[in-house]
Amino acid sequence: MSLVNVEFPYNFAPGFDRHQPIASGYIYIGEPDLDPEIGANQKTIYFVQEDGNEVVGSQPIRTSAGGVPTYNGSPVAIKTEGDYSIKVLDKNSVQVYYSPNSNVPEALLNALQTVDTLAELPDAADNSGQVRYVEGVGVVRSDGSDWVPDVFVTPAMFGAKGDDSTDDAPAINLAMATGVAVIFDGSKTYRSSGFTPISGTRLLGRGARLTQHSDGDRIITVDDALGTSDVEITGFVFDGQGIGSFGTSPGTDYHGFEGGNLAIYAKHIDRWHIHHNEFRNLTNIGISIDTPLISEVPNTNIWITDNFFTAIGGRNTGVNSPYVRADFAPGEGLPIAIGDESLRTQTVNKLIWIARNRISNALNTLISVGNGDSVLIQDNILTDTDSNFIQVSTNSSYVIVTGNICKDCTCKFDPTIEGRGISIHPTATGVESHFVVSNNIISKSGLYAIDLRGERMVATGNQIFQTGINNTVASPTAIADINADPQPSKHDSRALIANNRPNGSQGHGILLEVTNDNLAGISIVGNHLGGTTKASIQ
Repeated sequence: MSLVNVEFPYNFAPGFDRHQPIASGYIYIGEPDLDPEIGANQKTIYFVQEDGNEVVGSQPIRTSAGGVPTYNGSPVAIKTEGDYSIKVLDKNSVQVYYSPNSNVPEALLNALQTVDTLAELPDAADNSGQVRYVEGVGVVRSDGSDWVPDVFVTPAMFGAKGDDSTDDAPAINLAMATGVAVIFDGSKTYRSSGFTPISGTRLLGRGARLTQHSDGDRIITVDDALGTSDVEITGFVFDGQGIGSFGTSPGTDYHGFEGGNLAIYAKHIDRWHIHHNEFRNLTNIGISIDTPLISEVPNTNIWITDNFFTAIGGRNTGVNSPYVRADFAPGEGLPIAIGDESLRTQTVNKLIWIARNRISNALNTLISVGNGDSVLIQDNILTDTDSNFIQVSTNSSYVIVTGNICKDCTCKFDPTIEGRGISIHPTATGVESHFVVSNNIISKSGLYAIDLRGERMVATGNQIFQTGINNTVASPTAIADINADPQPSKHDSRALIANNRPNGSQGHGILLEVTNDNLAGISIVGNHLGGTTKASIQ
């Protein structure tokens, strides 16, 4: 085993306000590109005592009044094996600095002037606005009187043009490697062949436009088998410009086909927050969170909030031609797609929150979640789809869909099976599928306003209008405001359908499909079936 010294810019951990030591602070050492404050990410460390003896250390490492790492009250050096991340907190547990990887990319060092210690920095007054990279510390900037930690960098510092022509992905990757926030110029358009956030990345768009460099490019793409955590993406306009071909072999996998443009593709992620962005004119998918294998790092803690999506799944037909929807193919034109329809035996997309998004004018299902565990979809405004509004499928369980407004399904594609308002439809037989659909407003769905198929099903307080009014193909006997079908392999399935207000359906108000004696209990209470044909059990 070959150990390396954990380096500090001085022989103490410095504070940045006046370069004073951090007294009674906390030091964490972890795996590269992972948050070392999380116990699971921490590396084995060794303390080298003053007599030269090495002992296995524990974390956090406390600093003395002079900012020196200590063990049992005595100063020590720190060693670990291989590359590492390092985080230092002050005595109040406030982060002072964080370096995601001790192995700084050579291209980053070439892009910025580098010094070994803070003491080697030139006079700040003579270098106002200049940026340097300090080994073991990170990026610092002169404010004219002192060198301070650089809380952000810009892609331009690393060669990005933002001219709607150059591939800026390499420059953006270098900016993210600094470990600080990356702030974009809101007046520019950045083309990308696919840049890859690392753990701890904050991308702040300020209105900047991101688009693909070439047909088939993913603007942002992440697939690190070890996982990528703590990423924030906000303030961008992801604009596919309505150009690009469609997938050559889409099949049923929402993520694997070639062609078209896709804004964000991610896999093996934890604690990602994608918020306050606009997604438009994409021929493929807005946000695609792909399903890992059971043996791989799962997707967890994903928050997609306060975004605007429009014109997903179409293309421009030529110069100065208007945006038009394309011919349908499975997997194309989804604003938000988490998971896919590849059968898995476990849920691997966990703790999902999709809220307050505005989604309109899309070719396919507006919000699609598969293989989900603990999913909350709330307070979204969803309008104008050629398919479903919300679909949760494939081994999903513990799902709440509440407070959404779903309006206007055109029934363009196969209206005998498409055009559901809210569809909760797991395909596996062994998953405990507990679902609640409550307090939604659903208007002009094509086939069912609410389609529940599971073991524990609740539909309550929903307002439903004119289901099937745009469906000129399906028989009225196949149309229903609320359709409940127990999970086939479960003989103790239960359903509660209460206090809903279906109104104006072209078919059934409430339709229960019961087969194989698999429905153990059902309650239908307090529903107002205004203008519907009937409530029925089959």
